[in-house]
Amino acid sequence: MEHHGEWPVKPGAADLPWAYELRSSEGFAIFAVAVAMFVIVPIIPKVLGNLGNLPTDEVQTWVAILLASYGATLIIGSLIFGYISDHSSQRKPAFLIGLISMAGAVTLFIVSTSPPVLVIARLLQGLAAGGVWVAGLGLIANTVSKNRIAEAMGHAALGMTWGGLLGPLTGIIYDEFGYHASFAIPLSLLGLDMILRFAIIEGRSEDCLSSGYKACPGDSSETTPCLADDDNNDQATPCQSPSRLDSEAQQLKATTSQYRLPPMVQLLRNPKILVTLLEIAVAASILSAFEATLPIFVIRRFGWGSAGAGLIFLSITVPSTAGILIGKLADKVGTRYFSPLAFLLAGPAIFLMRYVTEPSIMNIILLVCLLALAGFSVVIIEVITMTEVFHSVRDAEKNTPGAFGPHGAVAQAYAILNISFACGQFAGPLIAGMLKDGTGWQGMTLALSLCCPPMALFVGLFNWWTQVSTPAVDLDE
Repeated sequence: MEHHGEWPVKPGAADLPWAYELRSSEGFAIFAVAVAMFVIVPIIPKVLGNLGNLPTDEVQTWVAILLASYGATLIIGSLIFGYISDHSSQRKPAFLIGLISMAGAVTLFIVSTSPPVLVIARLLQGLAAGGVWVAGLGLIANTVSKNRIAEAMGHAALGMTWGGLLGPLTGIIYDEFGYHASFAIPLSLLGLDMILRFAIIEGRSEDCLSSGYKACPGDSSETTPCLADDDNNDQATPCQSPSRLDSEAQQLKATTSQYRLPPMVQLLRNPKILVTLLEIAVAASILSAFEATLPIFVIRRFGWGSAGAGLIFLSITVPSTAGILIGKLADKVGTRYFSPLAFLLAGPAIFLMRYVTEPSIMNIILLVCLLALAGFSVVIIEVITMTEVFHSVRDAEKNTPGAFGPHGAVAQAYAILNISFACGQFAGPLIAGMLKDGTGWQGMTLALSLCCPPMALFVGLFNWWTQVSTPAVDLDE
């Protein structure tokens, strides 16, 4: 029996794609987006020391270059994939292109014989990340219930740090079995990533599910049907008939003809989005600054190996598990208070790191605790900014229907958020590397800590001004 875009009657389980309920669920979409990247930061310093006969004093520079290279192509990938995702009915193509780029990056990492080859690998890795996260966050935004978006972003933020959680294992494998063996974990993640990206089914939206069992727009290879409402299972209707789609498209075209500015420009004119971009850029610069300098610091100060350099990152990444709870709380009380409090928490934590000067047990414990506070602050900012971008776009479209054209601008909004994150990742290692080379660990941590109090004050005042000048947003609408 052929189905021409609609299901005339509710089919049985045999007519559904295999594991449809699982593959089209919110949880599967979030999990597929989360399992996307790996981290090689813990082994970079020793790898550079063994490749190309680099002098010791040049290792820090090359570490910064590798991290900055990732940030540069993350910007390019975000722009490209943001536009493609908003002008396509499917997010899967962006996922697959990212998969190819990541496979190329892993291959180059394995066969690399010089620092320039590692740079090329990091460039490909950044391009892949741009595609994965722009399309992935857009997919989550389109799939998850609107009053649970912050919680979903908490899951996504956790996924962003899974590579960091696996980093220590990579460092241990490198120390025990060598360079090539250390890629067992990245290759395993890549294989799992491939399976998930091909398995995910798109197109099961809330609106579609609430109106009965019908054919939904989505993956043409697997009709992506929606389940019927129990109260209406005697009769099935299409999500939208072709005539209705044409009518709505014409109406939307007439509405959007008034708006000449591209969606990206309109987004950048939104004050709330601009402040959100600044927040994530500062948070990313702080995070990447430690990614660039912390491994070398603990190797030289404490005499640790790559395993130790990886284990210290657990201090930053483990607090990311609290992102889900932060998201749930933000869904209930709103987002405006979280970022200022996060910056207020991060400033003193980073400042006190300058007193870690001796390789003693007390200093190690102090460093671990302070890094945990800084990591907790960063994950708060990540979850809140990803949530605020979604609500900013939703509010703009609600106030001015069709403002972003027939395709919307969710993916492009996450693209510019990703670009801001990438700018922070690009600038953080370079600035931190120069500060550490010029003023040492104490000067670098002092400079980073001084960025936080002004950000807390600025964001807090802006959120207060937004609250008193505009009505509160009803997240349940």
